[in-house]
Amino acid sequence: MSSSSEVRYEGEECGFPTKCDYGLRHLFKWIEDAVEDAIPKLEIIDMDITKTNTEFDELKTLIEDLKEDVARRKIEIRNWKALMSVCLLCVLWLCY
Repeated sequence: MSSSSEVRYEGEECGFPTKCDYGLRHLFKWIEDAVEDAIPKLEIIDMDITKTNTEFDELKTLIEDLKEDVARRKIEIRNWKALMSVCLLCVLWLCY
């Protein structure tokens, strides 16, 4: 075994070594390569999140506009009902 944190199973060493045989330069190069590979993926994810947020804001605005339109339509329907009631009363009054 090369360190105290490793465990031997059937002749193989398992676990995380406490000492890197290649030195810190190799370890930092491995991390640097991983970060370089991750950056383009993170940029794509960032663009997707930005696009989704924009679409969400647009939909939120659309919902607010629709709510205002529904409120206006309800007022129009109430006014038309009142007008129809008055017209009906006039017709009934004229026919009576």
